[in-house]
Amino acid sequence: MKGLKSPAPAFVGAVLVLLLLAALSPAAAQEASWPTAGANAFKDRRSPADGPAGSPFLLWCFTLEAGNFSGDPVVGPDGTVYAATTSGAVYALDGGSGAVRWAADLGRTVVGSPAWHAGALYVAWSGRQGAGSACGLACLDAATGEERWSVLSPPYPSPGGSPLPVTASPTATEEGIFVPTIYGVWKIAASGSTVWNFKDIAYLHENHSSPAVAGGRVVFVTHLGRLYVLSAGNGAPLKSYAFAGPSSGSGEEVTAALSRDGGIAYCTLPNVTTVSAVRTGDWGVKWVFNATAPLKPVTLGPGGTVYAATQGGRLIALDPVTGAVAWTREPAETGAASSPAVDAGGNIFFFQGTGLYALGPGGDLIWSCGLQDYGTPCGAPV
Repeated sequence: MKGLKSPAPAFVGAVLVLLLLAALSPAAAQEASWPTAGANAFKDRRSPADGPAGSPFLLWCFTLEAGNFSGDPVVGPDGTVYAATTSGAVYALDGGSGAVRWAADLGRTVVGSPAWHAGALYVAWSGRQGAGSACGLACLDAATGEERWSVLSPPYPSPGGSPLPVTASPTATEEGIFVPTIYGVWKIAASGSTVWNFKDIAYLHENHSSPAVAGGRVVFVTHLGRLYVLSAGNGAPLKSYAFAGPSSGSGEEVTAALSRDGGIAYCTLPNVTTVSAVRTGDWGVKWVFNATAPLKPVTLGPGGTVYAATQGGRLIALDPVTGAVAWTREPAETGAASSPAVDAGGNIFFFQGTGLYALGPGGDLIWSCGLQDYGTPCGAPV
């Protein structure tokens, strides 16, 4: 995201991807990159750039002829917007004009958002045509859309087991590509070879968490209310911790947001009303906040402020040290709210009903934009 003279946020809807304000300049695009679900490997939904600061207007609109997007779009370092669909199409769109740079058809269902890293686009997939319940990961050339490789996920832990379902957006880093499976996390090298596969059959049969990766650790949460920390190098489990009861939001993608030092994981789940701040070193619970309403995945601001949005649209700012409420903003309109995105200055962007809202760090309204002419937004701002 960038200011009025350069770029601005994108978001995904059922049939639309929209960008507001002006096009990304090459210099601004580098700092505005949002290469993976949750913005980065910390999954804190925090942009390194400033957000738009003026009356927004529609720059361009990209419409699918049919189907839906599989997850939020991601943005490469040159400003290219990448979006995938549940029917298997992957698009690269020019960030300035919305023009299609390339389109690829994987011939299988895409799971979650793609992940960009080092000139490659990694796409989790399920149900390859003609291969039954096969699941895996594809690597595309980010510049051309050409498929470099596609590999099956590891098998179920039984003789002749079929490939494990992949369940959420992959995370791509210098350490490798980390793919969520129904039983855990699968790590793949940039060459397409499996490095390790962690699974916990006893507790882990509802993992839909896009993993956070920081400080040599892989962190994810499950719908059964457990937080896991693995060694990024060899996949060895370091700890697991029950932070909440089971969630009834089965199938919805979740994340644990990590502090920038990797020491604190902020955890919530669909249809769970609490945010738990858990130390990843000694598993001490720093604090628990109960919003008394189901929450979206949390966002972390530049100073560590924790932003928790209820599904009904209330936005709550929490002190990262104590969990105390700094401020609360009641819903601006009826309808579901998204997880917010935060820019480098601490400004907050989120969907509520058919609107896109921008707030200052203290919760004051900067601007709002009605999107009712383009349908109800889905997902979250990018």
